Amino acid sequence: MRAEPPADSLAGHYAGPVTRLSAYAVDAFVIVATYGLILSLITFVWQLVTRRDLELPASDTLVWLIGLGIWTFLYFAASWGLVAK
Repeated sequence: MRAEPPADSLAGHYAGPVTRLSAYAVDAFVIVATYGLILSLITFVWQLVTRRDLELPASDTLVWLIGLGIWTFLYFAASWGLVAK
């Protein structure tokens, strides 16, 4: 009786530096673009509901960076949570 040969691995090869850099660029673009769209949507809904303009404080960069950091964390947490094994 012969033993079955081991099954091929489904892991594949590691991604190279160009692939990783490209993936980082795509992730960075998606994060910043969706953050801008979310802020625009919040402003639009606010104007529809209250009939007043919502002026987002453009000079307070710390608030924007904290918001972007939270959005980046949520983006990666959701991605890893949905795809991770």
